[in-house]
Amino acid sequence: ERGTFCGSPVRLLARILLGELRLEEVELECRAQIEKACRAGIAVTHLDSHKHVHMLPPIFPVVLRLAREYGIGVRLGIERPIGFGRLLGRNGGAAGQLLKQYAAARALAALAIHFHEQLEQAAVPAPAHFYGIVTTGFLDRAELEAILWNLPEGSSELMCHPGYVDASLGQTPTRLVGQREKELEGLRDPQTRNLVAFLGIQLIDYRHLVAAR
Repeated sequence: ERGTFCGSPVRLLARILLGELRLEEVELECRAQIEKACRAGIAVTHLDSHKHVHMLPPIFPVVLRLAREYGIGVRLGIERPIGFGRLLGRNGGAAGQLLKQYAAARALAALAIHFHEQLEQAAVPAPAHFYGIVTTGFLDRAELEAILWNLPEGSSELMCHPGYVDASLGQTPTRLVGQREKELEGLRDPQTRNLVAFLGIQLIDYRHLVAAR
């Protein structure tokens, strides 16, 4: 009634568990955002959400229905972490945060166990594999290389947070500040590009997945 969001993923989950979430409002908001982007001349390629809340079971069917209606893809953040022990060893001082992110990744994977089948039935494209939840805040060139060397066959999405540290970012409530420039450096590093070419990896986006349908 105040025209505001729940405030955090935890509050959203609480409303779901208490039966207080109105899915018609979820659909109304999602549709409004899609339409606003379209009116701005943006070619919408897929739907995703902050902290992957679109993968919560009551919400996912709404998002899936809209993706099918608009002929776009959906992010399916089901991650199977690569070398978690190595990542812990390199960032021992941040073990608590890494374990929290690992638990979140496994919880999302458990929630979304049947989503692949639903996507196939709805003919909505999504990458077959996903990386980036566990490594959020720790994705440097070494981690990028580890992921690239171990990519399975098929399409994979890499979630990352590159950026520049400026006054605007400094005023944003996020723990990812200096790390954003490290990710940018890793992504732009010639060694990373050379490895992509050496491994025969084709860089694509959701438009390629939609076109392949």
